[in-house]
Amino acid sequence: MSGFIVEGKHKLSGTVAVSGNKNEALPLIAAALLCDKPITFSNVPEIGDVKSMLAIAAHLGARVSALQNGNVTIETPAIATTTLPGKLSAALRGSIMFASALLVRCGEASISQPGGDVIGQ
Repeated sequence: MSGFIVEGKHKLSGTVAVSGNKNEALPLIAAALLCDKPITFSNVPEIGDVKSMLAIAAHLGARVSALQNGNVTIETPAIATTTLPGKLSAALRGSIMFASALLVRCGEASISQPGGDVIGQ
């Protein structure tokens, strides 16, 4: 659907299902490392970048449930390492968001060059 046409003097009704958004999910996944209790997110898009962020979280020590039907639970009772995995980090620019959670919880973070789409030269 590319848009809506709304003509005046007609009552609007109905529902619109709003799908999950990668740009909202990635920061939430990184922020989940700040908590040691389970956090469940719903309406998470099941796409490669989200799966990569979840894999990085798991590498750092989070217990990550399988992403199913847009739902995922993340629990991080302890951080296992403060070093982001190079291969996964290189695949996604959003991996940089883990730095703040690691700095808050551990006082240090070791990150490699974040990846993602090449922008500009």
